[in-house]
Amino acid sequence: KISFEELKQTFEKVNVEMLIYQFGVNVVPNIQEDYSFYEKWVFEQLTYLRKAKPGIPILVIGVSDMSMKKGEEFVSYPNIAKIRDAQKRAAFRAGCAFWDMYQAMGGENSMAAWANANPTLATPDYVHFNHAGAKIISQFLYKALMADYEKYVRNHKPKPQS
Repeated sequence: KISFEELKQTFEKVNVEMLIYQFGVNVVPNIQEDYSFYEKWVFEQLTYLRKAKPGIPILVIGVSDMSMKKGEEFVSYPNIAKIRDAQKRAAFRAGCAFWDMYQAMGGENSMAAWANANPTLATPDYVHFNHAGAKIISQFLYKALMADYEKYVRNHKPKPQS
């Protein structure tokens, strides 16, 4: 809800060189059949951010798994993959990178596994990572970024001069 001029000035003042965009779990409890409205909203936000600083790299981090109680068990909400897919489509349409946190943490029912791990990696709400889980998921992200960077460097080595 920040004004465009304020956003642009803030980017300049703090010398923003990259944005990491992570949202999604608040959408999860609102189970829908179609998330095109959400894809449109994410795309518009990413476009707005890019317009404030053209050419800025943006990494969209997809929604994590999130559990709900079903009987005596905690299971993934049935719409996580749909939300993740909407985020991914919006990111690619806006020219942004995308990292699939849901897949990285293990996909369906992974939050329950993280919450029930010993030691536990998520809070008892089966929604949020605890400190240990946040550290692990951040290491997954770091390794993914470094693997892609190393691949880029390998593929863009200067050709030897003859």
